[in-house]
Amino acid sequence: MINRKIGSIITIIVFLGCILPIVLANDWNENQDIILKPLENVQVSIEKPLENSLYMFDRKILTLPKTTVIFGDITVKVNITSTQDVNRLEFYVDDELKHNETDHPSWLWVPWKWDEANFLRHTIKVVAYDNLGNNASDEIEVMVFNIGINTLPAIKIDTIGRFKYDPDEIETVRKDIFKEGHFSLFDILIYLDGQGSIDMVYHFDESMNTHVIDSISGKDNWWYRAHYDGGWWEKTVFRMDHYLVKEKTSMEIIQEEASLINQIYQVYREEIERLSQNQGKVIIPEVIIEGKTDTLHFTDVEVNPHNLRSDIFQPDVITAIDVILTVGDEGNISYDLQWYDTVGTAGIVRSYYVQRINDDESYDRCGFVYEEGSLIFEGFKGNHVHIRSDIRVINSPEYEKWFWICI
Repeated sequence: MINRKIGSIITIIVFLGCILPIVLANDWNENQDIILKPLENVQVSIEKPLENSLYMFDRKILTLPKTTVIFGDITVKVNITSTQDVNRLEFYVDDELKHNETDHPSWLWVPWKWDEANFLRHTIKVVAYDNLGNNASDEIEVMVFNIGINTLPAIKIDTIGRFKYDPDEIETVRKDIFKEGHFSLFDILIYLDGQGSIDMVYHFDESMNTHVIDSISGKDNWWYRAHYDGGWWEKTVFRMDHYLVKEKTSMEIIQEEASLINQIYQVYREEIERLSQNQGKVIIPEVIIEGKTDTLHFTDVEVNPHNLRSDIFQPDVITAIDVILTVGDEGNISYDLQWYDTVGTAGIVRSYYVQRINDDESYDRCGFVYEEGSLIFEGFKGNHVHIRSDIRVINSPEYEKWFWICI
């Protein structure tokens, strides 16, 4: 299999030596302005990729004189305005439908990543539809050079081995949480067990709402550690079958002290018992927001689902960011969200951040972070991990805390 780095170097050499002069000399249509075609109530525009730009591996490198050139994958990001609710967004390449988004709040839409192997001239188009049947479209013409190199990711199981897996072959056992095409860390283990790569005994425990590993290769007391692109190993008590696997997720299955695992499982049981006592409603006893200028406390917050990440999760799955949205719905705070494809050295983020709460707005390396769970694992004991709040599924935590930091 061709190594990704070698393939990238070859692609760049080809571009610099052969393609760029052709592109610059090509007498394409001078009218390369973004075409905005609003119809009555809805408008849509492509924000990424921009015209007359060079993108390499999903990042803009520089401005070009005539056209847009893309090397590798590209995340297509749009802006939508509408006087009515928008209920569908379609992404096309050369008039072929590639992706369809539905059931989003009309004010927030998830970008689409175009990661197919493709070359030369193509047209990217997006079409938005509102609930009255009005639609609007925008399109951009691009030159694409994507050789589609994908090496299979791997997961390490301590003392047993390192195993590669094909994401396209994995199905989730938590169909109550994840939509098709998305899966958890635990789903990888089930896949490997089904392939005969490992010998795992496991079961689902309703009292904890999670799967439990009884043994792998006859050994027990298994836990895990993981981090996303740009992150680092950290203690976590997050349910293994809730942990969304994204590209470049690093994962290790490790053996832990039985006392720690039992303590984690006891917290899970307490959460589900609390959920049962509240007739299935997620009611958090304490929500704290420690801003730069003020500290707010809320008690017994009944969290409502907002389906912000309906691209990943099943309807009405509640995530940590729903706490902020719920407190905002009640008029207790105002806030802004901001989508980030990348942040610093993290090339793959693709999540919403809470950009502002009341008068405190993120800037430079200062902003809001959060944690949730049981007070037993407060802070870096296991609750404060770098899982973005819009992809962290919650059951019924004892508390959720947002606080301002500068790093």
